[in-house]
Amino acid sequence: MKVSTIEKFKDRLFDDLDKIDATEKEKKQILIYRYLLTQRLEKPYVTNAQLAKSLKSHFDVSSVGQAYRYIGHVELLVGNIRSSEKAWIRYTVVETLKEAIQRAKASDDIKAMVAAADKLGKYTRLDKEEQEPLPWEEIKPLPVEFVTDPSVLGIESVENPRALVERVRKKYMDEIEVEYTEAKS
Repeated sequence: MKVSTIEKFKDRLFDDLDKIDATEKEKKQILIYRYLLTQRLEKPYVTNAQLAKSLKSHFDVSSVGQAYRYIGHVELLVGNIRSSEKAWIRYTVVETLKEAIQRAKASDDIKAMVAAADKLGKYTRLDKEEQEPLPWEEIKPLPVEFVTDPSVLGIESVENPRALVERVRKKYMDEIEVEYTEAKS
């Protein structure tokens, strides 16, 4: 089975390229992954579309689809950086409000203490009623009936669907980059 470059080199992603036993194609991919990681860390506000565009121009990535695959690989490797940044901001806000309460207490400023406590309560949603847990054991899946008739979805039936698939495949085949791997048995 073929292992992806990011899986193969994830523990040595920032090692000296000359000391990594890799093909030129793999070294280019490592540089792409490094670039994506640093962009995500330095500029977490940059969208995936902007990253894909910059990959195409900086690294001559052949297609937008391939650029998005690289982005997906990096997000799998490091997780969603945006969600961890948001968790850090939440933590910082709560800690700052706790400190404000302590300082207000120390200076005997009741108004400031109440204001900070109020903000902390609202921020942590203590002013809202807690939702009752969902009754998971009572939720029953809807019965699914498999059909081969596309009209059920509101789609008109296509004569000779295999020919249509072949026409579409030929039309877009040049734009699609496919990596073939053997299936595990």
